Amino acid sequence: MENLAPGLTAARAVVLRADRVDAYGRTQLSRMLAGRFERRSFDRVRWDAANAATAVNDTADNVMIGQKGAAKEPHPLDLRFEPELQALVNAADVTEPTAR
Repeated sequence: MENLAPGLTAARAVVLRADRVDAYGRTQLSRMLAGRFERRSFDRVRWDAANAATAVNDTADNVMIGQKGAAKEPHPLDLRFEPELQALVNAADVTEPTAR
């Protein structure tokens, strides 16, 4: 595989999930994960053995994952005390492009 963006050493990611369309036709989003990932943290990941949750937990810095219960089921993050992250979510455009 090619080394894409060779100068990139880290990236911040926010994972959103489209949950439903409300009565006004707007897609409602859930905030599922946020974290900072360094390129070097992926160097020795055993992709054939690690599941997605383990890979995220073990490679991310400052990770926030929405999980609930003993089974750690995916659950939306509470962003009441994360105004910058909430502002980013509010700015997300999830409208479908119109066909030409």
